[in-house]
Amino acid sequence: MKTLLRKEDKWYFDNKYYTYGWAPESKVLSGQFAGYSSDTFNINQINEITQQTGQVPAILDYDYACGWNYKTPTQYIIDYSCSTSLRNHWNQGGLVTINMHLANPVSANGGGGYKDRMNLRFIDLINANTETGRRWQIFLDRIAEGLHELQRADVTVYVVHCMK
Repeated sequence: MKTLLRKEDKWYFDNKYYTYGWAPESKVLSGQFAGYSSDTFNINQINEITQQTGQVPAILDYDYACGWNYKTPTQYIIDYSCSTSLRNHWNQGGLVTINMHLANPVSANGGGGYKDRMNLRFIDLINANTETGRRWQIFLDRIAEGLHELQRADVTVYVVHCMK
């Protein structure tokens, strides 16, 4: 496990002074969201920020799930194809975060609306005998595959999950 900590007004990451995208005088780590799944993910904004400021944003954020999309089979709503970019950012000294705006697992094709939970019975999520429970488990398995890929590359990830 890697550790980010502050000592004497300096950031240290695994006991190394942290300077990547870091402005010591402001005590702020900057970051940039790079998109939802393969539908919108790109690092063009990261490159533009770097070009304009001379500093790479310290944090690269990506969303594994574009929950308002429709996909068949449903598990492909969970997309971790950005792993290479996240790994590269990490290897260059950056931090990585992953969001998930998960689709409603009640719908066979994703539901198209991550905010629509009116027909979701939470008890079905943990019941593998229901279609909802099976889809939910598939979502979790795909998320675990993506995170495991990053773990094998020794990338520490901060995960934010959004289910409304």
